[in-house]
Amino acid sequence: MAVLSGLMFAADEKPVDGKLMTEKERLAKGKDLIDSVCFWCHEPELMKTKHLTKKLWGDLIRGMVYEGAPVTDDEFQMIVEWLAKNYGPEPEEGTGEQK
Repeated sequence: MAVLSGLMFAADEKPVDGKLMTEKERLAKGKDLIDSVCFWCHEPELMKTKHLTKKLWGDLIRGMVYEGAPVTDDEFQMIVEWLAKNYGPEPEEGTGEQK
């Protein structure tokens, strides 16, 4: 359990837009946001060609927000989490560990 401002919630839950969401819920929402916001301008294949760290995904998406992508700070975090989990760095050959 974690405590934030006197509230207790499970370790994998985070407050998002005033509501507690589990990691699974945040990732699902991140995918929904990508489908509805990112694919408005970009083809789905584009993200499949990139395997970035969470920081680099954040930098890239921050640029899209600067250009006008309509997402809140919480939505930004969910998009970056989903991309990093699904399109993070590829494992080094033969090790199974990420580069």
